[in-house]
Amino acid sequence: MPAQPARRILGYDKGTQMVTVAGRHGGQEVLPLGALPKSEVIAVAKYLGIRFVGKNPMAMELAKIHRAIVDGDRVVRYTDSVPTPKPTPTPTPTTPKEEPMPQPKTTPSPTGLEEIVRGIATDVVGSALQDFTGGVDADKVGEIVSPIMDGLRHELTELVKANRPIVNTIVVKDKPPRPLKGTQHFMFPKVLGAVSQGIHLWLVGSAGTGKSTIGEQVAEALEVPFSAVNCTSAMTEGKFTGYNDAMGVYRSTEFRRIFEGGGVFVIDEVDNASPNALGILNSALSNGFMAFADKLVPKHPEFVAIATGNTYGSGATMEYVGRNPIDGATIDRFVQLEIPIDEKVEEAMLASVGLEQVVATKWLTAVRKARTNVAESGLKVIVSPRATLNGAKLLRSGSFSMSEVFTATVTKGAKPDQVTKIGAGVTL
Repeated sequence: MPAQPARRILGYDKGTQMVTVAGRHGGQEVLPLGALPKSEVIAVAKYLGIRFVGKNPMAMELAKIHRAIVDGDRVVRYTDSVPTPKPTPTPTPTTPKEEPMPQPKTTPSPTGLEEIVRGIATDVVGSALQDFTGGVDADKVGEIVSPIMDGLRHELTELVKANRPIVNTIVVKDKPPRPLKGTQHFMFPKVLGAVSQGIHLWLVGSAGTGKSTIGEQVAEALEVPFSAVNCTSAMTEGKFTGYNDAMGVYRSTEFRRIFEGGGVFVIDEVDNASPNALGILNSALSNGFMAFADKLVPKHPEFVAIATGNTYGSGATMEYVGRNPIDGATIDRFVQLEIPIDEKVEEAMLASVGLEQVVATKWLTAVRKARTNVAESGLKVIVSPRATLNGAKLLRSGSFSMSEVFTATVTKGAKPDQVTKIGAGVTL
């Protein structure tokens, strides 16, 4: 069945990441960015004035397009392989000229990354033309130079973003600034900002995007206790409320500890839980108290819940067939944010394995090409960063060829026709 054409984009709310699209049968719909097909995500990017450079947008990583929209970037560039830093050449000493150096022109200091880079481009072009004595058509020079400056400005802007430090200094409330080591997901600042305001979040994303890790990092940044529960369809209310044993002694829970004492509590794989078990949380998340098995307990002012799931709570999908539909009253207690794959985090995971650089680059390129193939073919197959990490560990063992690793971690469980599509153009 041919894919339906992308619907017309009518609006985009950056704060909530909700997109207004024209309905296929009239009217309009408001949908989360993460619920749109790739063609409509591209349409959102174009609606926002984002430029695509290097290849057809459909051949680009969906996560890269998502990130450009969320970060407010102005350009998305296609890359076939993982960029590696180029060595800095050693400058060759030169004998200074005897004549006096020309005095630089005094210009106002630019503000912001874009303006700083524009200033560099202007200086470069100005230096190149300052000794030219021939006749100059100012308008013609402007036509030639302007595209060069824009290209240089975009290139340098992307370079600065790509090489930003992985140690962030954060300031939370009235606490002193402190560094947060490691690599954070690009959605981390948004999650941190929401949690610092006491907002309960539902983080939605495919498997392996680091949703639970973000919750733990947020607790670390806020310097508050952290705990979590992994949901199953067989879990009961007692997982949250605790219970009185046969001797009448109350048995508490980790949820009770965080609810009463404050901190961040992650409800992992929330869409895998029994709706009845989650229903007990409704009063806890919206009121100032909760009835536990022994007594009514007031909520600590710094208690925040973060639910993580592969769906928005509407039930099973082709990829996640075991997910349960969640009651609307429970969903309403949360603010939902999409957590797509962050390639910087994926690269950090790969680097932690310690593979030889050539092998690591080849493996990551293969995984990302497969991921692109899956997206372009509309396959209901998951190629998560866990495939990248687990595959790297298998390669490090020396017991597997890259082809065997690809089969074990990327095409696992896929049908023969799907395997062909996933592996198209992949070099192993």
